[in-house]
Amino acid sequence: PNATSCRASGDVADWGWTGEIPTSGVQTTAALAESQSFTITCKNSVGGSTAESAQVIVTIPKLSLSLTPSSQSISYGKQASLKWTSTGATSCTGSGSWADSTFDLNDTKLTQSLTASAILEVTCTGEGGTITQKATVSVGDATKCSLDGVSVPHETSITAYQSSSVSYGGTCVSETRTCSNGTFSSGSYTNASCTVGDADSCT
Repeated sequence: PNATSCRASGDVADWGWTGEIPTSGVQTTAALAESQSFTITCKNSVGGSTAESAQVIVTIPKLSLSLTPSSQSISYGKQASLKWTSTGATSCTGSGSWADSTFDLNDTKLTQSLTASAILEVTCTGEGGTITQKATVSVGDATKCSLDGVSVPHETSITAYQSSSVSYGGTCVSETRTCSNGTFSSGSYTNASCTVGDADSCT
């Protein structure tokens, strides 16, 4: 009560806890990101002084992240759905074949249409550091096509014919058809072979 002046000091000046302050009252620091010590030194009119210190312990939120399911299987050319939940994070990013690049702290997101097995990652950052979780998506084989009883693998072409047979002197009209995951991407001919008839015998 006999103090005529007081001065505040701290471990780090940027916390806003330095300089002359009233001899009584409440002093507020800036937002703290780590534990700090703060000291008030007061003097009286005859040159006496006293100091008191306080330690402020800052609790950093624990950082956690879950990504589910951690593994799954999908059909060729389909999308997978993955969900993640984070705590103590301030931002999240992703890497891999995601459908887009926007990542919230908690979200459910689709992958791109996958034609090969893939590993996808979500990384979240907070005051407690950085954490990454991975998920594996297995992709099944592409579906084969069938033309007139002939099996045609994905991304393989076959010569298809308009007719299965033509008369002697006729022409087997053909086109090239390519299999794309169980469906031919173009053309309409449905015969895998074409034979030319024998010539007529003379009498």
